[in-house]
Amino acid sequence: MFDPTAYENMKVILEGYLYDYDMQGEILIKERNDLINLADMSRTFSLLFSLNLAPQAKRIHMYNGDKLEIKAEFHADLWKMASEWYPLQQEGGAEFNLYLRMYEDFNEVLRKRVDKFLHEQFSHEYYIHWEKTISQHSAFHQYLLKRKQPLFEEEADRIPEMVDAIIDAVRALHRLIDFPG
Repeated sequence: MFDPTAYENMKVILEGYLYDYDMQGEILIKERNDLINLADMSRTFSLLFSLNLAPQAKRIHMYNGDKLEIKAEFHADLWKMASEWYPLQQEGGAEFNLYLRMYEDFNEVLRKRVDKFLHEQFSHEYYIHWEKTISQHSAFHQYLLKRKQPLFEEEADRIPEMVDAIIDAVRALHRLIDFPG
């Protein structure tokens, strides 16, 4: 019989909670990845989603006019997973990251407002990194919110409140940046 790791258990909670939001029509899940890196035996699970800006419209899961996408990601390396089965000095659990990608080229003043908002909301629990990418066909701003501490199975009951806080923050970002919806 297979004994699931903390990573597996927390992945299922995150996935189920986000799919509940999707079923209620509040978000649109666009991409789901559950990856195993065979080179270093790490695991990464991610869901890419956006707010459903047109809940009355026909649900099209690839694009609904959104200019802000969110990726929630769990990552566990071999040592984190093995520590649950063998006495190792490394603790178990999983890293939790959020990626906020904004497909809108905004000025420095608005970027500072977004920075301030994200720091007020998340800096107590997350490291925040910003980068702007410009290509021939598009430009976007991406914020990486990396949780300062791994998430442990004992904290799994916090995942729904973390997701609620993320959804609320994304709604506020839409208002802040003056996206429709």
